Amino acid sequence: VAWGAFQKRRGDERVLQGVRALVASALMLGICVVIYAFAVRSNVSWDLTQEGRTPLAPLTVQVLRGLNTEVEVLAFFSGRGDIVTEVAKSKTERFLNRCTAIAGNLLSVEFKDIESNPILAEQLGIGSISTKTPGIIIVRAGGKKRILALDEVNPRLKEHNFTNALINVVREESMKVYFLEGHDELSIVNEYKARNIQTFSLQLLEEGYERDLLRLDPRNPVIPRDCAILAIIGPERDLAPGEIAAIQDFADQGGRLFIAMDPVVQSVEGLASDDRLRGWIENYWGITVGMDMLVALSTNNRESVYLTPELTGFPEDPQSPFRGSYNYEHPITRGFAGQMLWFTTRSVQRSNTRVDEVVRDALLRSQDNVFVETQIDMLLRGESNPEGKQLGPVDVAMAATRKTDVKVGDSDRTRDARVIVVGDSTFLSEAKIPTNKYNLDMALNMFAWLSETEELIGERATDDAASPVILTAGERQTIAWIATLGVLQAIVACGLVVYFLRRRQA
Repeated sequence: VAWGAFQKRRGDERVLQGVRALVASALMLGICVVIYAFAVRSNVSWDLTQEGRTPLAPLTVQVLRGLNTEVEVLAFFSGRGDIVTEVAKSKTERFLNRCTAIAGNLLSVEFKDIESNPILAEQLGIGSISTKTPGIIIVRAGGKKRILALDEVNPRLKEHNFTNALINVVREESMKVYFLEGHDELSIVNEYKARNIQTFSLQLLEEGYERDLLRLDPRNPVIPRDCAILAIIGPERDLAPGEIAAIQDFADQGGRLFIAMDPVVQSVEGLASDDRLRGWIENYWGITVGMDMLVALSTNNRESVYLTPELTGFPEDPQSPFRGSYNYEHPITRGFAGQMLWFTTRSVQRSNTRVDEVVRDALLRSQDNVFVETQIDMLLRGESNPEGKQLGPVDVAMAATRKTDVKVGDSDRTRDARVIVVGDSTFLSEAKIPTNKYNLDMALNMFAWLSETEELIGERATDDAASPVILTAGERQTIAWIATLGVLQAIVACGLVVYFLRRRQA
């Protein structure tokens, strides 16, 4: 009634519109002021970057869900309050919250100001935080701990570092890997990238393995008793009979072997540089390492072999355990979805003769667009062609187990010997792994199967997020102003323009 009386009394529609505009502007101003106050004062934030939206890697989730002991995470940050420290702390907090949501009560997280807890920091062996390190993370369980220092360039807790720390502190025992040397193998100390496997060996250390080099004494070749896995990677000279005997004795005791062999050219005498090793693999394990090399049917990159989850030439056989290049019935390759590119690869297949007490499984096979060249000298001369040759897919990696009489502790269970034979060693080299993370994932999954830690089989985090843009306090305040009150200013400016245009026309 009052509003109706007001309308009748004023009798001017323009006055009513002005009142409405004034009320709407006041409401808009109030909303903008409230939003601006929250933007300036609130500590709540959301990570909408690709890093924040990317789910945790399958292996990280698997390790978190598989925790069987309490793990404590202590996150130390400086109280100096600079923007880099704030960014690092908020990113770390969001990441660890995602981890605790999966692990539950077995993962406890506590943030501490290092200046307020100098005695605890000293007891944990971290002292103080330098200006180049925005924070230090301690991961510990039982008597083990790992110290992770955050990087100032990209201030965050990297997922693969945290996952590796978890693996290390919860692993009950450290398994030692010996890399055989003395036959021109790929080595962790070779200076040439093509013959160096340092990145791979360092990642083994990160996942809780120990590593060492092994050169067998020709007079008394013996595999050390603490050897969990013996790795023979890319030998260019054959092993001596005594070395073969020592390796067989190691396998008879339930030993684990990783063997990667590159194609070789047969000599004039009809012998190859790996005849004894190949012969032992075939007789003991029932696996034939071919005197051949896989060649692509295309004219470009003829020595390259693609390993992918799908076959390119024809549909999959529903009865086959393979999905593309990967055997989805084996723990190592089950669900593997990455694409690998190998070079100079030879065939690795089941032998025609059956070996008692041995179970063999093909792990990897090539695409169909390759053929098997047995005359590598012709390939080197550029005279190779696919006529009359075996066409792909061709197996290039095999896993096998062999029963032994060795008892596991006081139980009645016996320890099986295990081996993985791969027809290429260069996929582990320093020249290839940095360009293809799936090569590294595949190799680490193979070692996890050999060491019977299948809970570590999975796809690892990439940690390839871009560095954040660090804004000053003034820049952040300017952005908050533009995003809130700036909207009101734009509306007022548009209203004034319309008002003066209409007035000019009238």
